[in-house]
Amino acid sequence: MKTCFNALNGITNEISSKIYKDYGWNPIDSLRKSWAILCNAFLVEARWFSVGHLPKTDEYLKNGIISFGVHVVLVHMFFSLGSWYNQEKRSYCG
Repeated sequence: MKTCFNALNGITNEISSKIYKDYGWNPIDSLRKSWAILCNAFLVEARWFSVGHLPKTDEYLKNGIISFGVHVVLVHMFFSLGSWYNQEKRSYCG
C-alpha cells in the first residue's frame, strides 16, 4: 500500500511541477484533493464489501459517480491543457 501511495504521490507531484513550469501556478492541492475523494469512495465500497452491506440504488450511484474516476482525469486534463489560465484569472486562483 505504501508503494502505491508513493507512486501516486510522485506522479501527482511531477504533473503539478510541469504545470507550474508551464503556467506559473501549482495545482497540487486540487490534484491531491481529487485523489483523496476517489480513494475515499473506494474505501466506502470496500467497507460495504467487508460487512456484506448491499447498498440501496441511490447510495450506490452517489458513490459510483465518484469511484468511476472520471473527475480525477478531468481535473488533471483541465490543469494540463492550461488554456484556461491567463493573467486576468490569476487573482481568482490564488
